[in-house]
Amino acid sequence: MLETGETQVADWYAIARQMTRAIPARDREDVIQDIICICLAKRPVEEYLVYCLAKQVVVSYWRKGRVGSSNYRKVCFFQIYMPAADELLVQVEIRTYARQLFESLPPAFQTLVQKRFFGAAMTGAERKRLWYWRKWLLKEVIRENRTGGSISG
Repeated sequence: MLETGETQVADWYAIARQMTRAIPARDREDVIQDIICICLAKRPVEEYLVYCLAKQVVVSYWRKGRVGSSNYRKVCFFQIYMPAADELLVQVEIRTYARQLFESLPPAFQTLVQKRFFGAAMTGAERKRLWYWRKWLLKEVIRENRTGGSISG
């Protein structure tokens, strides 16, 4: 867990610098500032959430096409940095949590998530069902964060 206060922003900055190593120097500080601003807005508690937010910002930077596509492919295959032992543990925890979350879904949604993950084409009805489910889930997460309760399904 990250600490709160000034050390938290310093930790965010360190993570942002690590995640933006592959970005050219002329744009690096702008991307770091974007990451810090998003972290200030969302206030992630766990370190892996900061990594996820930073990864989203970095991927969106490469998608804008500022630099050649070979760098974009590196980002897409998560070759920005070599993971340390702590980062590997975080990745294992995330995979475990993702597996538990996936197995807790109803079977109909498991097939939709699998289709989405593997990039298979979905029908209009499936896309609509997935959209409504994601919208409901987002509302439940926001409600949980406000009240401190748990998501009821």
